[in-house]
Amino acid sequence: MAFPVNRSYNSSVPAGIQLHLSPISPRKSVSNKKLWIYDLRTNKHFTLKTNPLKREDLDEFVLLYNPANRHDRKPTWSIENPDGRWRAYD
Repeated sequence: MAFPVNRSYNSSVPAGIQLHLSPISPRKSVSNKKLWIYDLRTNKHFTLKTNPLKREDLDEFVLLYNPANRHDRKPTWSIENPDGRWRAYD
């Protein structure tokens, strides 16, 4: 995950969280063929006081991440479903 660093947060400043699953593996014998991105921010509004990020906000990501068998991942985003958050790029 990538979090902005050295930034003071207040309720009027949006903060971004990005998760990139790199196609490059630290082990040379294992690699992904796709770059997977989960878009948590679109159509969501998190604030520190009134609507903080909670564990259940990440439940869909945890389910879709599928670390046990990453080759069976299925994207939820498509032209037909532009609201899907899980997307793969070749």
